[in-house]
Amino acid sequence: MVKAVVEQIVKHSPNCIIIVVTNPLDAMAQAALKVSGFPKNRVLGMAGVLDSARMSSFVAMECKVSVENVHSFVLGGHGDDMVPCRGTRPWREFPSPIFCPRNALRPSSSARAKAAPKS
Repeated sequence: MVKAVVEQIVKHSPNCIIIVVTNPLDAMAQAALKVSGFPKNRVLGMAGVLDSARMSSFVAMECKVSVENVHSFVLGGHGDDMVPCRGTRPWREFPSPIFCPRNALRPSSSARAKAAPKS
């Protein structure tokens, strides 16, 4: 599927920059790079936005606040090597630890199941 899509992208927009946002991100971005023949600075992978949104959902559920008031940021690849940036998560003007104890920021398996995308 990625191959067919990338071939069409290259055919119709040969000077574009491709931004890959599907999982598994690393494999899909690598496939898009190979199929497109583009230089590596024109094929980008972007997964952090989705994972940051999931983290915001976990924090909001655990701390019983609106997700609109929680802004999260994660670094690293999707999976076990991902790092949540606790200190960069402003909650309006205040850091989240003021409102939510540290152990509440470790989502339970039920919270993860609720926030996971439905297939």
